[in-house]
Amino acid sequence: MMLNRSVKLVPLAALVAMLLAQPAVADTILCFGDSNTHGGYGGGTGYPVFLPPLVGGYSVVSSGRGGETTGQGLGRIAGEIARHKPSYVLIMEGTNDVSGGISRMTVAHNLSHMASIARSHGAIPVLSTLPPYTKYSAGAQVPAYNASIASAVSSAGVTLVDSYGNLIGNWPNLNTDGIHTNAAGARIVASTFASAVSGKSDGGGGCFIATAAFGSYMEPHVMVLRQFRDRLLLPNRAGQWLVQQYYRHSPPLADWIAAHDWARATVRLLLLPLVGLAWLAVHAPLALLGASGATLLGILLLLRRRRAACLA
Repeated sequence: MMLNRSVKLVPLAALVAMLLAQPAVADTILCFGDSNTHGGYGGGTGYPVFLPPLVGGYSVVSSGRGGETTGQGLGRIAGEIARHKPSYVLIMEGTNDVSGGISRMTVAHNLSHMASIARSHGAIPVLSTLPPYTKYSAGAQVPAYNASIASAVSSAGVTLVDSYGNLIGNWPNLNTDGIHTNAAGARIVASTFASAVSGKSDGGGGCFIATAAFGSYMEPHVMVLRQFRDRLLLPNRAGQWLVQQYYRHSPPLADWIAAHDWARATVRLLLLPLVGLAWLAVHAPLALLGASGATLLGILLLLRRRRAACLA
């Protein structure tokens, strides 16, 4: 009797052994974009080569195409998703649209549509802001493009990571030709995307404390501070040093602020005067200069009157 039962269990045991012997199929991350995804252009390095050790357990597929615009990518992405069946689709594309004069609204629409296609295939889309682009004058428009992208994907509830914000502070040392990332830059982009896949993305593009206080990368007050950073601090060495120190020391404080509602409210109030000054510095520097001069003059007059009163 026992022998018969053992014999009957042999096929079942063999089936279990066969199933266990099958190699595990890793979830896939599809990296979709242009030459900064593909790598090799202008001596640049694509970020997907640095992604696997940062996202253990995932198979990484690079699907970058040099010179591609978002319109061309929109026509290609569905086929790539159907082919690779990814769990995540990481999208960074639009630099060629900037150089080609394609409008910000068109780029934002195309990227949002790509995210919708990814979702329709059961994948999670993660979009990135456009990286810095300093080879040609058109690159000065990248921050404006990124603002439009941020607005579009936020309204769609899509995760956005800020590669631009994480690169711009040291961009001269992170690119090969003003367009393409070198190995160090590619590592930063990979880390930026990996933080979103692991659920640890701050999403603030370096404005850690402001994002924690106001709750969103695209919140208007945060955008003013980012404009101040991009236009007035980062173009000079002293400003770059200040930004780098802020990036180095502020994340732990930002995490603590984000975890306490009362702290967020307090920091919002404290930041409002700084936001106002930043707006004036960016949009009305002469008015800020005049107000500063008037304030200084008033302080000097007050001190002079007090000194005169003491001598009397």
